[in-house]
Amino acid sequence: MRWASALETGEDTEEAVRQVAERLEAAFGESRVDLIFAFVTRTHRARYAAVPALLRQRFPGAAVIGCSAGGVSASSREVEDAPGLAVVAAHLPDTDIHVFHTEVEGGVLDEAQWRAVVGVDPLTRPVLVLLSDPFSVRTEQALPALDDAFPHSPKVGGLASGGEEPGQVALFAEGFLHRRGLVGVALVGDVEMDTVVAQGARPVGPVFAVTGGRDNLITSLDGEPVLDVLTSVYEGLDQADQALFQRQPMIGLTPDNHPLAGRAGEVLVRSVMGVHRATGVMAVGFGVEVGQSVRFHVRDAASAHEELQDLLREARRPERHAGALLFSCLGRGRAFFGEPDHDARALQAGVGPLPAAGFACNGEIGPVRGRSHVHSYTASIGLFRPGSWD
Repeated sequence: MRWASALETGEDTEEAVRQVAERLEAAFGESRVDLIFAFVTRTHRARYAAVPALLRQRFPGAAVIGCSAGGVSASSREVEDAPGLAVVAAHLPDTDIHVFHTEVEGGVLDEAQWRAVVGVDPLTRPVLVLLSDPFSVRTEQALPALDDAFPHSPKVGGLASGGEEPGQVALFAEGFLHRRGLVGVALVGDVEMDTVVAQGARPVGPVFAVTGGRDNLITSLDGEPVLDVLTSVYEGLDQADQALFQRQPMIGLTPDNHPLAGRAGEVLVRSVMGVHRATGVMAVGFGVEVGQSVRFHVRDAASAHEELQDLLREARRPERHAGALLFSCLGRGRAFFGEPDHDARALQAGVGPLPAAGFACNGEIGPVRGRSHVHSYTASIGLFRPGSWD
């Protein structure tokens, strides 16, 4: 297994593809290129179709997958609000590569449809990478059936960005451009992928049990009206955390009722969507059941940095990873961290140096406690290494 990445920041699409292709050729030498991930900023929107087509021409034996983006990254650099083409490519011996595309009818696939679309036997435990159009696919609703169809497969990806209306984002599959649906790749054989999902949120206050609520609505926690609980949590925070809680309160679904439960990577974190004061109902970003445990969270750059560092440190392996994909939220980057290249540099510091590329997403796909979700404000990372297979 061998990986290489390249980044080009010129405005000319054909020249950008030529430059990254030359760098890949130099990196791989006589080794064939089997798979290319390509992410391109909206500056190239008039020539989106040229990106996969030219890459296939330059590397005729390689599978190509990618999408448009609001920003891209490669190695330790991130490009925001500027032209960029980021690629990472792999030589994958003893690995079958299946690229797929579907324009999902109704926005959601069931279990049988997922198996047909992906086109591989679930018993082979394929590694799956998914890129979807946020306008035509209800990705969060589609993922449970994908998990059921491929229960032992690691999955990462992102919702394409770089467009504000239907038909403006681009998806690449092989040599073709698609404006709707979902593209993906299934890798079967001598390849494994470790996942890291850093949600960028810090817990505050105690763990509560949901004692009243259904669907995504909560009415009481620990037997107390949810408004009273919110007030109590807020009043127990210091001034800095009160400001964060007012700006964007978040809530996490924790594994159990222990106050220390829910370390990074185990809690599904979502925004508090609103509170209806007249009825005392709080809407959250996931479905709840009575008896489940929740804990409020806040977002800040320092805790997001520490969380990502910790998770990458846990993911490091003695045999080293060979390559990586980085799917970061559009809400992270320089505006959130106050410095450029944060997630890309953290990735390299945590598990690098290694070839990597990715993009700034409209939503990040990654697992929490064994189930796939679409996240926000998250860095979702796939770390690739040779597998042990029969």
